[in-house]
Amino acid sequence: VTTASPSPGPNSNGWNNTDVTVTLSSTDNEPGGTGVKQIQYGLTGAQPLDAQTVVGTTASVTISAEGLTTLTYFGTDKAGNVEQAKTLTVQIDKTPPVISGMPAPGCALRPPNHKLVAVTTVAAADALSGVVPVVPGSFQLTGTSNEPSDPNNPDVVIAPNSSGGFAVQLRAERLGSGTGRTYTLNATATDLAGNTATSTAVCVVPRTSRTSSNRTINAPTKLGPFLRRDKLADRIVGLDQLWSRPRMAHSS
Repeated sequence: VTTASPSPGPNSNGWNNTDVTVTLSSTDNEPGGTGVKQIQYGLTGAQPLDAQTVVGTTASVTISAEGLTTLTYFGTDKAGNVEQAKTLTVQIDKTPPVISGMPAPGCALRPPNHKLVAVTTVAAADALSGVVPVVPGSFQLTGTSNEPSDPNNPDVVIAPNSSGGFAVQLRAERLGSGTGRTYTLNATATDLAGNTATSTAVCVVPRTSRTSSNRTINAPTKLGPFLRRDKLADRIVGLDQLWSRPRMAHSS
């Protein structure tokens, strides 16, 4: 009788995230038994290995390849009796999940009109064991702000979607003072093998300096936004028309 003992053993999901060494032990304890002559084994799948023969009662093999590997093994006693072959499946995933959809560098919300803006959808994927379903501690996305928020009108809205990801909305709002608002998003995803990935991104509601030569502001008319170029000319673009008004000269 030959047994296989993997070390470390798989987690509750049946996966490992490190190399696994399998020890084979064979005994022949029946009355009148002649004793174990040899153990034979082989591997198929992610880490193939041709049939190996080891004389004696023990043997071991280390599996390091990611994916699914099947170990087939059996013992033979000194009388030539061959044990029926047995199998053990080892699943290894050493690679963390991939988090996608986090806001890219330079993310900014303009204008600060107090409205919620659909910024992105964040997802996580894993090619081997798969991402743990959205439950506490598996795939999480949180958002914080460096400025106070109104509890009755949240500035950060993160909602699970039907595909297992999160839809993110941020409010285009900032204090009248200060340098602008910064939202920070933190994502964490764990796969079934126990590998964890993290990602952090920021999105800002900038405060435009009054000394800037170019500022986008809200026009007081139905012409929509216009661009003010300080100390040069007022240019208003709207309804497919463009005109310039020269500065008036004043004499003292």
